[in-house]
Amino acid sequence: MGLIRVAIVLTAVPALLLATWQVSRLGMADFLSRQESIADRKRAERMFPGSADFAVRAADLLRRKGKPMRAHLLKAVEVSPEDPGIWFDLGIASEREANPAAEKELLTAARLDTEYSPRWELAKYYYGQGNGIECDRWLAEALKIGTSDATPAFRMALRQGWTTDRVLALLPDRERMLTYLNWLITAREFPAAQEVAQRLVRQYPQGSKDSILILCDQLAAGSPEEVESSVALWNVLATAGLIPQALIYPAGDVRIVNGAFTTGEGERGFDWKRYPVEGLTADFSRYGFQMIFFGDEPEQFGIVRQLLSVKPGEKYRIRYSYQSTGVPAGSGLAWHVFDARKRTELTDDAVYLDDAHTGQSTSFQAPEGCRFVDLILIYQRQTGTSRIDASVTIKNIQVQAE
Repeated sequence: MGLIRVAIVLTAVPALLLATWQVSRLGMADFLSRQESIADRKRAERMFPGSADFAVRAADLLRRKGKPMRAHLLKAVEVSPEDPGIWFDLGIASEREANPAAEKELLTAARLDTEYSPRWELAKYYYGQGNGIECDRWLAEALKIGTSDATPAFRMALRQGWTTDRVLALLPDRERMLTYLNWLITAREFPAAQEVAQRLVRQYPQGSKDSILILCDQLAAGSPEEVESSVALWNVLATAGLIPQALIYPAGDVRIVNGAFTTGEGERGFDWKRYPVEGLTADFSRYGFQMIFFGDEPEQFGIVRQLLSVKPGEKYRIRYSYQSTGVPAGSGLAWHVFDARKRTELTDDAVYLDDAHTGQSTSFQAPEGCRFVDLILIYQRQTGTSRIDASVTIKNIQVQAE
């Protein structure tokens, strides 16, 4: 029995030594395959020619160093022919080396992998080859699946002449539609952005308001036609109940939005917008628009403004109520109205706020052809006076046709 044990031990020792050597050799190859040396990684690949991982690591370093790597990926794909990642990398390598095998390799990757990347890479490949039909096919496949950043795909769809409806048909949820809208706004593709915005309001009203208000802002700062489009979009939001405001002209009466300064839309669209002014504190509150002047503000500056949609040729009166402390007569603080396009002042007379009053009014005439005016609260130090050191709260302001 003792001899049998000895025989077993003597037989097992070589196998154990061989296994130990193999583990040690594998550890060394793994170490070499992670070094930033092409020679080390190639050595690891030679040590274990049946390892796809070592071949891929050698190819990765060659790629980063700008050297040909296709041969190493071919070895890897022989070992792991069902690995879509290797086929994908092989297709990329073939593209870079202008090897016509790239198409077949990328198609194989797309067959094995149902994700976005191989489809997007095929769309790019066919775009570069001038094959619009196949480019459109794989671009549609990529957009249907989606990814965290589809903006390059949106850009390609634009270059391929896709309609907005064609893109939207591949975006099945609100988040993807919002991503598309935000890209269109950034790319200043405003007509398409308006289509998407209106679709969002119809299909996914909740959660779409912020992006649509950003679009409103962009349009309101553009051409007269774009400002008109901004009005239409604002009224779409109001009709859907996404903003607590009434319709503005021409869908509703000429009016000041948020005249009590309490239900604002974050200074976007046709709501109030403050100017940044050093030496002045200005805030919206439940009491109205509150300002504190410290006496060290500039001699002239705008404080808050609103773009009004008006009927050309009409005369209007602006009435407002306020409370103030420390505002003398002839203070230089007054509401002014300007033609938004020509920048000419339309206010008949500057009526200065002061402590002797709690409500005042001023009037203006909208010239023919003038669709939009800027209503701005401006401070301008008057000759012979000191800068004001005061507090003012505008409680309410309204506009009416006369």
